[in-house]
This record gives sequence, structure tokens and C-alpha cells, in this order.
Amino acid sequence: MMLAANDENQNVSLLELDRDLDAGSDVT
Repeated sequence: MMLAANDENQNVSLLELDRDLDAGSDVT
């Protein structure tokens, strides 16, 4: 999984991570 390094994209990364967990996948 790719995690955003900057604060501007951190919220997006968390949302993507949440969707990944919901989908049971590790793809971003």
C-alpha cells in the first residue's frame, strides 16, 4: 500500500486505506 507523505494527501490516503479494508484488498 502506498501512503501519502504530505499532509495534503494524508486524508485521501486514509480514505483509500479504509476502502481497501472494506474491499478486503491491498490495492490502492
